[in-house]
Amino acid sequence: MSYRIKLVRPNWFFRKLLYDFTEDGRPSKWAYSIGLAAFFSLSIEIGDGISKKQNGFSYEDFISGLLGIGMGAVLEALPVVDNFIGLSAEYYPTKYLRRHPGKFFHDFLEDYSGWKFMANLKLAGFRYIGLPVPDFTKYIMIDVGYNTKGFTPFDDPWAHHLGIASHSHRQRDIFIGFSLNMMEVVKDFFDDANSFACRATQQPFKYYHIPAGVKNGVRL
Repeated sequence: MSYRIKLVRPNWFFRKLLYDFTEDGRPSKWAYSIGLAAFFSLSIEIGDGISKKQNGFSYEDFISGLLGIGMGAVLEALPVVDNFIGLSAEYYPTKYLRRHPGKFFHDFLEDYSGWKFMANLKLAGFRYIGLPVPDFTKYIMIDVGYNTKGFTPFDDPWAHHLGIASHSHRQRDIFIGFSLNMMEVVKDFFDDANSFACRATQQPFKYYHIPAGVKNGVRL
């Protein structure tokens, strides 16, 4: 099994859309939003523990989920930090799922080889704190990420038919690279960057990393 920090950002939905309203902006919104996200994370592991098709309850996965929830909460609570740092994921289906699109919605979350998880340093943050940096830098992000291969049957069609994971070509990679900050690109299409339409259009690019850039990886 491959372990990774799960980048859970519960607060945009739970805090901004739900608990900001029900709690009228009180600090209790943080306890509810973080607590509910942690409950979902625990429920997933309990489900894995009682399911015959899964690998059982994983304390490592649960702890990594809590770390992701905590990191997401910090970024939501501190806008200055959020302007500099992003947590995102990139996904492109592996060959098996591309050839079997009917299995996509059932299996894509466990298609580990198709996922890349990363932290993004957004150079636009320097402009938000008033530093005189060139205008083009707001479109640049420096990415540090992690991905795996060979941990699921999707990497080996024969293994998939047998219902087992392929162990022959397992690898873990870390990478660093540069990419395009799509949130800043979206802003350029709106006259009012603070409008609801602009902020709503930006949200997908806050969590999903568009594969527009260059990367250089190292095998662990």
